[in-house]
Amino acid sequence: MIPNSRVKSGKRVGGQCGHPRYKLERFADAEATQTVEHTLERCPECGHEGMDETDVTIEKDELDYKVTVTKTRHVFKVCSCPRCGKECHEPIPNRLKEECQYGPEVQALALDLMDEGHVTINKTAKMIFGLTRGELALSEGYLAKLQRRASKAAEDFCADLKREILTQPIMHWDDTVVMVNKRRACLRFYGNETLALYKAHERKNKEGMDEDGMLRLLPATTVVVHDHLMVNYNKEFSYQNAECNEHLLRDLRRVSDNLAIILTRRRL
Repeated sequence: MIPNSRVKSGKRVGGQCGHPRYKLERFADAEATQTVEHTLERCPECGHEGMDETDVTIEKDELDYKVTVTKTRHVFKVCSCPRCGKECHEPIPNRLKEECQYGPEVQALALDLMDEGHVTINKTAKMIFGLTRGELALSEGYLAKLQRRASKAAEDFCADLKREILTQPIMHWDDTVVMVNKRRACLRFYGNETLALYKAHERKNKEGMDEDGMLRLLPATTVVVHDHLMVNYNKEFSYQNAECNEHLLRDLRRVSDNLAIILTRRRL
């Protein structure tokens, strides 16, 4: 097992002495969505009621948010053609095919929680239920279908992203074990500082890498950065290898620790 090379600095947790303070800046007058006036009714010194206002004001800004559930009814008026008598209406978009359905905003929120926040399906349903005070009760089955539909819609984008990554002079890749239905699976990353393509597999093996179709397509001019993964040195691949310095330092730390243990045992 490769040890973590990080060492404690001895400093207290949080901002250090002399560190510039971060604070929210006042927003412009035009950005204010509402104004609440606070008027003092009683003197805090003598208790007299009926205070006289001055020209001096103190303004404090507050940023907050609220979730508002909208219920939109779309009405498609049926019209009759005076010439041929045909009755018709404006085409109904596919997203409104059911009698009632969830709108694009809540769908985007659910996908953002699941894909960007890595929130599980059941917790995503509970969070949206709580945020909307019980107004929107998305089922886990609906969220699973939503995820599959979004994945299908992103296929062309992922294909373009893959082609773009394959043209980069330097590519990083790494994989990690994730749990899916209480079983170990693999999530793999290909990309660089600005591009990221993720691939998922039931197992962490070379068959999954071959299925991704990335490493085999890289030319000899591409430099692939990785964490000392020996599979990268396979003769099937043509690219150049560059290993992560952080992992090399961890390897050296492991060698140093092992030597220290051996020398200590010999002294004993």
